[in-house]
Amino acid sequence: MKFYVAIAVAALAAAAVSALDDETIKKHAMEQRAKCLADLKGSEDELKEIEEKKEVETDFAKKMALCMFRAFKVLDENDKFSKANIMGMAKKVLDGRPEAETKLKHTEEIADACEKEVGAVQGAPEDTAKAVFDCLKKNVAEVL
Repeated sequence: MKFYVAIAVAALAAAAVSALDDETIKKHAMEQRAKCLADLKGSEDELKEIEEKKEVETDFAKKMALCMFRAFKVLDENDKFSKANIMGMAKKVLDGRPEAETKLKHTEEIADACEKEVGAVQGAPEDTAKAVFDCLKKNVAEVL
C-alpha cells in the first residue's frame, strides 16, 4: 500500500468539493498534496521515500500527514481525529454511487476503530497525525 492510499481513503471520506466524481477528487487531493509539499518546503524525493517505506516516521512525513489530514478535515480544528467530519463528507462523496451503503459501512467501521484508537491521543499534532495514519493504514487493510 502506498503512503497515499490512507490519504486517499481520508480524501474520499472528506473531500469537500462540488463535483464529486473520481477525477475531481483525485485532482483535489493532488492539488492539496502539492500545496502541503510547497508549504513544508519538501521535495518529491522526500515523498518518494515515504511512499517506498509506507510509513510516517520522519518529521517531514508527520508534518505532511498533518497537513493533508487538516486539509481534508480528518483532524478537526483542535487536531483531534473527527469521525463526524469523515462520515459527513463520506455521505456527500458516496451519494448516488454504486454500493454506497456498503462503502459507508466500511468507512464507519474504519472511523469507529480509529476514533477508539486515537480519539484521546494527547501530544503534538504531528504525533496525532502519525497515530491517525497508522490507524487508517491498519484498519483499511483489515476492513477492505
